[in-house]
Amino acid sequence: MKLISISLCCSAVLIAGCQSQTTKQTAPALDNESIVQVHSNSDFTFSLKGDSGPVNFSADNTASMTFKNIESSGTWLTKEDSICMSWVEFRSGSEKCFEVYDMGNNEYHYYSDGKYSHKYTKTL
Repeated sequence: MKLISISLCCSAVLIAGCQSQTTKQTAPALDNESIVQVHSNSDFTFSLKGDSGPVNFSADNTASMTFKNIESSGTWLTKEDSICMSWVEFRSGSEKCFEVYDMGNNEYHYYSDGKYSHKYTKTL
């Protein structure tokens, strides 16, 4: 009986892992041009681990965000079909690049090194 319970538990974990990977692969990834179209002069709500905050991307590649009551300015640009961002108050200002996946309904998922990082929801 214990063996069956362990097998079922492990199967559920494997299926859940496959579903999250499938979500990324079935959603269309944005290319450089699409990333610029989606982000330029646009407002979003940034969501990470249950917290959220407003983000603005300007056409001049500057950005601003507030997260956990911390305001930060930053920059963004595209490289190799990824969006690369740096924030003065986050990650010590270092640049980090993300693949962007259009999940529909103005929701975009961001992946770094093949792993889900966070999402932005475009505000209209």
